[in-house]
Amino acid sequence: MLVSPPQKNVNFNYHRGMVVKRLHVPFAVDESGEPVNIKDVAKGLACACRCACCGAQVIAKQGKAKVWHFSHINAEECDGGYESAMHLAVKKLIETERAVFLPACAVLRHPQAVDIPVQARTTLTVHSDEKPTCFDVWEYSTRQTAAKLIRGIYGMERIGFCDIPARRIEFDTVIAEQNEGNIRPDLIGMVGNRKLYIEIAVTHFIDDVKLAKIRDRGISTVEIVIPPMDEMDWEKLREIVLTDCGNKCSGETDFKF
Repeated sequence: MLVSPPQKNVNFNYHRGMVVKRLHVPFAVDESGEPVNIKDVAKGLACACRCACCGAQVIAKQGKAKVWHFSHINAEECDGGYESAMHLAVKKLIETERAVFLPACAVLRHPQAVDIPVQARTTLTVHSDEKPTCFDVWEYSTRQTAAKLIRGIYGMERIGFCDIPARRIEFDTVIAEQNEGNIRPDLIGMVGNRKLYIEIAVTHFIDDVKLAKIRDRGISTVEIVIPPMDEMDWEKLREIVLTDCGNKCSGETDFKF
């Protein structure tokens, strides 16, 4: 079934192809151009903030009845307000902390090249969101049930398998929005001479075209998917990006390699 994109002022957004309610915007940009959270600014126009997407002046609504949020004053709410605000805030957090937490990853080496995810090659049932990344002979998955499925199907004599443990990576430097050949990662984390491309996904995700370009460059890449949440603040973002949130969050947070 095809669903038409929502128009301005329609109270819906998209996340992972599904229609979800339009979320309150928790971050805006202050006079110095830095992202700020609704909990950290003065009430009303005294916040002196602008929309991270369109640059329109916003008001800090900090009432008792509704979730605290930023709202446009003399303009329509823009469709990209929530995504741009979250995108900017996550980038700022990673740049400041110079770190990300990577979940455990199951890695397989098939006897020959594969181009079909493991679910399509088996009758076993896995979580609907499980879509292991396949590239040449390699297959990656961050889902525990996918790892169990793999162990159950294949004999270790026929296929290489290893578990990469979850870990926090500390970067020497973090570079934002720098061209790398024909792509422009959101962030590049550097550890010595090694690079990690970091993509931040709120409602827009790495498509097949960009994935092909990343593979051509041969650089390790992680896509951090930020779940749609009301009342988002710096503490919740730190939990998602910098800690082992797999055991703490609602299960919608995802990291893709």
